Amino acid sequence: PKRWQDVQELLDAGIDVWTTMNVQHLESLNDIVGGITGIRVWETVPDTLFDAADEVVVVDLPPDELLARLKEGKVYIPAQAERAAANFFRKGNLIALRELALRRTADRVDSQMQHWRRNDGEKAAGQPRWSTRDALLACVGPGDGGEAVVRSAARLAAQIGLRWHAVFVDAPSRQRVDEAQRRQALRALDLARELGAITATPSGAEVAQTLARYAREHDLSRLVLGRRSGRWRWRLSLTERVAELTPEMDVLQVPLPRAAAKSWRARLPQLDESGRRWQGYVAAVTACAAVALLASALHGVLELTNIVMLFLLAVVGVALRHGRVPAMLAAFLGVVLFDFFFVPPRMSLNVSDVQYLITFAVMLVVALVIGQLTAGLRAQAAAASERERRVRALYRLARELSAALLPEQVAEVGVRVLASEFDARAALLDLDDADRLRVLPGASAEVDLAVAQWTYDRREAAGLGTHTLPANPCLMLPLSAPMRVRGVLAVQPARGALLTPE
Repeated sequence: PKRWQDVQELLDAGIDVWTTMNVQHLESLNDIVGGITGIRVWETVPDTLFDAADEVVVVDLPPDELLARLKEGKVYIPAQAERAAANFFRKGNLIALRELALRRTADRVDSQMQHWRRNDGEKAAGQPRWSTRDALLACVGPGDGGEAVVRSAARLAAQIGLRWHAVFVDAPSRQRVDEAQRRQALRALDLARELGAITATPSGAEVAQTLARYAREHDLSRLVLGRRSGRWRWRLSLTERVAELTPEMDVLQVPLPRAAAKSWRARLPQLDESGRRWQGYVAAVTACAAVALLASALHGVLELTNIVMLFLLAVVGVALRHGRVPAMLAAFLGVVLFDFFFVPPRMSLNVSDVQYLITFAVMLVVALVIGQLTAGLRAQAAAASERERRVRALYRLARELSAALLPEQVAEVGVRVLASEFDARAALLDLDDADRLRVLPGASAEVDLAVAQWTYDRREAAGLGTHTLPANPCLMLPLSAPMRVRGVLAVQPARGALLTPE
């Protein structure tokens, strides 16, 4: 456990804690501190712990005095002090960190003032309290820029005093995003949840439309997006599309780190380890070659327009089976093979009539459009099927649980549904007569009782996908009732499975 978790445990036990921390360890300021100092601070404290403090006192030491204390060996031993003064503790860095500390404390004082006006102050004056539904939405994209967007949104929400949401839109256009980028997006959502956001992964046909719908459903008035470089100039950016759909919203752009703002070449789909991408490329070449051979055999029978239709049919088949990128390859190959084998002069890429160039251009455009639309429909159908499967699983779970009377029966039903519908091993734990956790019958996952006990005692998730013992193969979730924790659910997803907020 982290040191801040020890502090939280003492507070939960009713023990008052006096402690100190440096401003560079505050989670929401982590990227700003890294940009100022050039040094990444890995140990951070959630803002929620700082905000929950009864009292905050700023120890405001001028930079010159702090540097003098360093030279005198009052902070580090002399050898370490020299290195610190030459790197992190340069005077310019200290001035900037001092400003951050003062601003963060001023934000806290402003929040206290707003709280007093909303409660005690306006009640005493007999005036109605302020009532606002103003809120902020942070959109997390695939890749490593999501955390920068989340931290910027958290700072803005804290400064203005807004509630805020963070979402990752699961659209068909993002189905081709590799698993590593999706994991980075989910880690950014996990960070947003720690910083006090409401997180979700809404799904829809198009990212901008889904964001606009989500914002309207939750009365969100500001949208925070990352600004990437290298997009096609003739295409509207995500920011521009959202602004068209929601002209009443304030849309803010956050500059992403250079590593995250990659060019379009770096964002092309990567080859996965299983070789499935290569299978799509091989299928595209095979399909076009098969059409060329078939059309060559029937060249005297088929007109050129019918041969074009056969190549378009190959593009549709590749798009349905293997997605967008193999379909694009099939479209280009189809045009080349059609020109080489069937357009006079044959067995040459030359053309005898300039009008054939128009035919090639139209054929290519139609093939690309058909491939894109077909692949998009395929992805939408897959997403709809997945949502339908999960709804069906929840209905089945509710129906079977309604007939279960004993804890053992509840455990068996839950484990069976998780295994069949979500491809995950699971175990349910409750208390025995001696108030010790026990694994109920039907468990299919191996449970570390020490981690389960930690989850039960602290009412916090632990294990896989969390910051507490993340190396554990199981995600431990407390089963909280209004009065107390009833037990612990241990879930062990299939290898490589992603854990969404839902």
